[in-house]
Amino acid sequence: MSSIELAGLSRRIRSVRRSLRRQLDESQGSWSGLSASCVRQALLVYLWSQAKTSHHALDAAATYLARAAPLVIVQVAVSAKDAFDALFAATSAALMARLSTDPPASELYRACDFIIQYLLHDWVRSQNVEYGVAPTRQQLVRQALLFVPDGLPEAVENRLCLPFYGGPPSQRAYLRRFRKAWNGRIGTLPVTASLPIHVLQEKAYSFYRWANCIPPDNILVNMDECSLAVHVEGCRGTVLRSVRGAVRASLSTQRSRMTLLASVSTDFGFNAILPQVIIANKTQFPIKFMKSLDPAITDRLKIWRGATAWNTAAFMCSYLRLLHENWQSYCPEKPLTLLFDCAACHLHSTVRSLAKTLGLQVLVVPAGATGTLQPLDAYIFRTLRCEIRRQWTQTKSEAAEGVVSREAWLRVMATAVETVLSHRDWQRAFEGTGVTKQQNCISSHALKALQWDECPKIPAGRPSVGQASCIFPSRGAGSGNIEAWVKECAGDVLQAELAELKQRRQELREAFKANKAHMKAAQKRKAKLVKAARQLSVSDLQNLLGSMTAERTE
Repeated sequence: MSSIELAGLSRRIRSVRRSLRRQLDESQGSWSGLSASCVRQALLVYLWSQAKTSHHALDAAATYLARAAPLVIVQVAVSAKDAFDALFAATSAALMARLSTDPPASELYRACDFIIQYLLHDWVRSQNVEYGVAPTRQQLVRQALLFVPDGLPEAVENRLCLPFYGGPPSQRAYLRRFRKAWNGRIGTLPVTASLPIHVLQEKAYSFYRWANCIPPDNILVNMDECSLAVHVEGCRGTVLRSVRGAVRASLSTQRSRMTLLASVSTDFGFNAILPQVIIANKTQFPIKFMKSLDPAITDRLKIWRGATAWNTAAFMCSYLRLLHENWQSYCPEKPLTLLFDCAACHLHSTVRSLAKTLGLQVLVVPAGATGTLQPLDAYIFRTLRCEIRRQWTQTKSEAAEGVVSREAWLRVMATAVETVLSHRDWQRAFEGTGVTKQQNCISSHALKALQWDECPKIPAGRPSVGQASCIFPSRGAGSGNIEAWVKECAGDVLQAELAELKQRRQELREAFKANKAHMKAAQKRKAKLVKAARQLSVSDLQNLLGSMTAERTE
């Protein structure tokens, strides 16, 4: 046979195949507005995904149908799974036989490519949610190759694997299309407390029950530590590509840190006089430097020196005395409640004893839940850091040779603290975390973190030792003296309620005694009447009964 005859025979074979395909399409037609090609590819997704994930084959086919023809699914007004079930039932045996034995190469490629992406999407979601991992390019490529269906024609399999074997550029291009199609992005996963949601909800419920005991007229103060870097990092701005600029700072300066004891209150007037303290070690601020400081800085910001820049129980006791002094000068008739977290220096026995001596009520934020339940962590520290970076950038740009002195650094911190903490009303932060207003104004962020559609009605009441055990850490300071904290600190919160209950109990006792005396007098009168009645004759009783009946009639 000549080459011309062979070419003609090939054309006739292709023509016969096209005619057969048209006949099958006409006999199958379209299902509820779907094109014949879309129907075949959905069926191919179902057939070829069974080899990799038999229990997800129906889900994969339904997902393909929903993504390929969403408007048709909406018009049919059924779920994607029901739509595919109906499509599969309406498929002819001839079409199923053809798709099983001799599927069109282009449609088989598209169906298998969707299967790979569908399984890859499920795997990435599992890595993100269950393992806390954002997979790298190498991991995604390795996993995608495992999801290639077995038994494919060699040409289709080579075409599917080509992006993965083509090197980093082709891999990145494929993964870029995958992220765009499946709503992905290159990024990092946020770091959250590793608490099961039921534990977090239990902590929040016990904390809110304790917080609801605080009278509305109390002044509520939140205190927490914030780490301050001597060399402020993360300042974003304009950088020219044509020059090579750099921030000059020694390694010791980059590593140097101090601690800010930040305080905010529900009373806007009290915010202005709340103690704001920086704790530094003795080498960071020598005595000679402290004596030369501008009084304008030390008036706005207290500076304490210690062997370390960390907060300690001794510093906490000093803070409590300073807070008590400011409270007495501002409004001593209003009770003050101090809110802090479960840091070891906060839960020291000396801190608890001193707070009770000074008349300060204490409310403890549950361990591991400060990002949701503490106003400073949830709302304020981010704003404070942004203001510090802004003030630092402005000061550095105006300093000689861009060198910020220690006094200029303190002035930056004092200005940022005064702007953010002292001159702003942070009542909304306390309401948003649910500390005040009986959780009626709790924010959507807190509800989302607690996985509550709406905040449940939480009664006020002193937590029991069992309930308080979920608030305090399981180990370390506070874990061994939970009962003391509940009796002393929570008892202070409930003094008015406890006094009222005692008064009510005394009233009930007096009422019971009075009722008991009345019952005894009634019994005595009854005994006297019975004795007198026994001494009367029958005629006297009849006359007495008649007179009583006449009185009732009148």
